[in-house]
Amino acid sequence: MVTYNNPNVDICESSDSVIGHPVRETKLKPLLLPGLCAFVLTGCLDSDDSNGNDRNIGTFTQIGVENLSYETRSRSGTTDEEGRYSYLPGETISFSIGDLPIASNVPTAPFLTSMDFTEEQRQRLQEGDISEEGFHTHRIAEEELASSNRIAINTMRLIMALGEDLQTDPSKPIRITDRTIEQLNRYLAENEPDIDFSQPVLSFASPRTPKYDKKGNLEGGSVVNQMLDEICFEPEGDELCEPPPTRKEISETTDDGLRQDLEQKRQQILDARHTLSEISQNDVKNFLLSEAKDFRLDLEAPYFLDPDAVTLAPDETGIQEIRIRRIGSGGVQLQGIGALDASAQGDALNLHSVDWQSGVVEYSHHGDAGDSGTILVNFKIESPDFENYRWFRKTVKVCVTENSQCSQ
Repeated sequence: MVTYNNPNVDICESSDSVIGHPVRETKLKPLLLPGLCAFVLTGCLDSDDSNGNDRNIGTFTQIGVENLSYETRSRSGTTDEEGRYSYLPGETISFSIGDLPIASNVPTAPFLTSMDFTEEQRQRLQEGDISEEGFHTHRIAEEELASSNRIAINTMRLIMALGEDLQTDPSKPIRITDRTIEQLNRYLAENEPDIDFSQPVLSFASPRTPKYDKKGNLEGGSVVNQMLDEICFEPEGDELCEPPPTRKEISETTDDGLRQDLEQKRQQILDARHTLSEISQNDVKNFLLSEAKDFRLDLEAPYFLDPDAVTLAPDETGIQEIRIRRIGSGGVQLQGIGALDASAQGDALNLHSVDWQSGVVEYSHHGDAGDSGTILVNFKIESPDFENYRWFRKTVKVCVTENSQCSQ
């Protein structure tokens, strides 16, 4: 294993080299091109401030959460239908759901989730971990935060519960309606609930199974579930927003048919309410990990190894090289590599050097025909716009053979 780190490297290439790349193009444009989004999204979000400075465009989650309020030093607004917000590089951003604050002074970035909300969480992501192969990785830290960090789980769980469709599918946007925000704000003003996102996950979401009293009110339960119980997610005036028939009203009804209708109506009204119990902790974990993975893949997509596969004759024992390249770079030396690891997998391969400045890994083989191995390359690209902690891993298969083709 050879590792070299350079903490102070800037990307010098223009991001427009990514536009023509066919892989995941829909997501690449808003996420990978913060400098160009001002042009692409003019008219959707204000991309120029009063001083004429170009703004960057970010999204809260990959799929987007609509109607989150946000504020930076220079701008305030609400996320649009794709969860987008605008900001100037170097600013911090605060989020709220209506009048309910959920995060403050988060360093701006083209992609954020509840795993980025506190300094402790961000530090954990930046530190990362070492994988079983001995490589630097961010994924272990992401899995840890997504599965056990109270703030990350509780905050995202509430956001999902406030969504119009109460869905946990990481491919569908979360839409929090104006009507939901209005009801939430009214409840906050009238009750002033103490909502603590750092409390234990089970306490935040109790009861596991909602229980209602004779009047149809939630019995006990967490502060958050009591708040959700007062919000109707149906259109204004819908009968599902009415108070449910009480147990007393139903029991005192002598008409069997009417009694059944009242019982059915009560159940329909109660079923229409949202509770945190309808979104499991595992749902939140899978959602956060899926979002983070998709963003990493979008960041990684423009980079490739050259060559991506190698076939060598037994007598070709000289030093070979693998170079990290970027789509559209036109052969220009790759800039912006902040750290680089490499490892040779296979008895016939020798790793000679790793140069983060040029993005080159040198190796050789001493094998016979039929031998094969793999060069693993692990690298991180620095960004001028945000602290990118993510490592990318790519591999090159090396075959030693007297034929022109490598046996799989």
